Amino acid sequence: MLNFTLNPDEKLIMLIRKHRIYYLKHSLVLFFLFSLPIAIYFALNSFFEDLFNSEIFTIYIIISATYYLTVLFFSLLSWMNYYLDVWLVTNERIIEYEQKSPFHRETSELMLESIEDVSAKVEGIFPSLIKSGNIYVQTAGQAERFIFTDAPNAEEIKETIIRLTHQSTHQK
Repeated sequence: MLNFTLNPDEKLIMLIRKHRIYYLKHSLVLFFLFSLPIAIYFALNSFFEDLFNSEIFTIYIIISATYYLTVLFFSLLSWMNYYLDVWLVTNERIIEYEQKSPFHRETSELMLESIEDVSAKVEGIFPSLIKSGNIYVQTAGQAERFIFTDAPNAEEIKETIIRLTHQSTHQK
């Protein structure tokens, strides 16, 4: 669960996650991995009819169950990484939550008035069709920049951040 606190006059403008379509490839791999033991069973059973007698079938079930638990564990990690990686854009700052592993989370933030450059990069046919891309936010005095990877509506998000940055600098 995301836990964040806003300053008294701060308003949440956008909550951004990676585009949902990018989790689809994890789902397709997961579907393939889940169907693999079933396909192996039917393939081996068609060539060797007596291969799955009681003892060998029991061993196969144990190996398959272990395999399924491992695949389920890694699919849970993949979902956690997708769901808990989030960027918050407020009227004062940008906050990035990045889930590195189940027990390792990094949180970064930058104030809008320190932003010098915002750019969006949409490359390829598929990302152009779904309007997804990377957004780069460069700040003053820092070598690193914030990168929103595979963000939906990249151009729209870039324009919103630029507008908020101009509003923030003109208010001060």
